[in-house]
Amino acid sequence: MGSLLKTSSFRAAAEAADPAGPSGANVVWDAARKQDWDAFCAAAPFAAHQQDYAYGEALEKAGVRLHRAQLYDGGRQIGAAQVQTRKIFGLLTAALILRGPVWDPCAVDARTKAAAIEALRKTLPVAGLCGLIVAPEGGGDDGLAAAGYKRIMSGHHTVMLDLTRDEKTLRAGLNGKWRNRLKAAEKADIVISPLGKRPEKYAWLIEKDEEHQKRSGYQATPSAMLRHYGDRAGKGAVIGWAAQQGGDKLGGMLFLRHGDSATYHIGWASKTGKQANVHNLLLWNALKGLKKAGIKTLDLGGVDTDANPGIARFKIGTGGRVLSLSGSWSKGLRAAARA
Repeated sequence: MGSLLKTSSFRAAAEAADPAGPSGANVVWDAARKQDWDAFCAAAPFAAHQQDYAYGEALEKAGVRLHRAQLYDGGRQIGAAQVQTRKIFGLLTAALILRGPVWDPCAVDARTKAAAIEALRKTLPVAGLCGLIVAPEGGGDDGLAAAGYKRIMSGHHTVMLDLTRDEKTLRAGLNGKWRNRLKAAEKADIVISPLGKRPEKYAWLIEKDEEHQKRSGYQATPSAMLRHYGDRAGKGAVIGWAAQQGGDKLGGMLFLRHGDSATYHIGWASKTGKQANVHNLLLWNALKGLKKAGIKTLDLGGVDTDANPGIARFKIGTGGRVLSLSGSWSKGLRAAARA
């Protein structure tokens, strides 16, 4: 990568036929300091963990090639995007922006966003043929459709919880059946306690989740990524709670903190725990704990009412807002230039 452009810019002197129109879009590559990146993301209403600097470092530690783009409109930074890249057959580079870019909370219109993304696509510092896929955060398409991008995959749905509300309001927002299960669990002899910040304190929960993955035949984020994230993001980045009854573990949950937001990572419950509604008790205590820790927004993760209706009902039952993402967008291949 040393021979490739590490910093490049693109100023659109666009033709009238360009759907994005004239713009002053600039991209600065791989020059962001962690503190500046974190400060920009912290100013946004919400930045997904896939765009967190420490998460990007964890990806790199796990062997993923990654570039960071700071997006400008003239001299003003309007966005930031972590771009994952992967070589296919040694010829084509597939580049992916997951739940990004993160945009300046001040008004950035769709036309300006699309021009910045197009500048990113044209200046991505990789050699040979490259295809960029953008999966924007939120329900909008960041102006990509009007700029000639095609949706190649529909978006998934997630549940977002506003933890700035007081505890009474949060509890009142729970679905009636959800709240009744919580009340039943609260009456049982179940102890909820925070897991320690060191990886060995929650290693058992990761093992339980991996066992479940093997039985169910699905793959989630590798456990090594969690260790890398904890190392890069620091103490308090991986937050968890465990449920016990007597000497038996009934369940546990882990969350990833990024700025003043958090994302649900994994959860597990034993057969006895499920019968005792321990997931409801765990999540309610987690909501209170995350709120106390200064978390303002919790992303509960994907919901699929067809494939996993029970999990979907559980997450939606918290009273959170269902967010439907717009999907993945691409404009085809382009030839990348070397420095």
